[in-house]
Amino acid sequence: AILRSLLNETEIERAYEPPHGYDPQQQGEWDPDIITFQFKRPVSLLKSERGPGSLIVEYDFHELGRWQIEIGEYSFKLNRF
Repeated sequence: AILRSLLNETEIERAYEPPHGYDPQQQGEWDPDIITFQFKRPVSLLKSERGPGSLIVEYDFHELGRWQIEIGEYSFKLNRF
């Protein structure tokens, strides 16, 4: 949510079909009568690594590139690569 907000990528659209990877056995049957929304531009989590006092996550925003967030005990770094 932080990265989407920083990149101003918060636009949503109505989802008529279940998202990729939807598991009806785990999440229940998709009900098309329930109004559901999704982000217009998909993002993929590439890596999540937790260490003592730190967290590193990498996301692929496709056309906007790959982004890495490093959160430390007293720091926050955002990198695009």
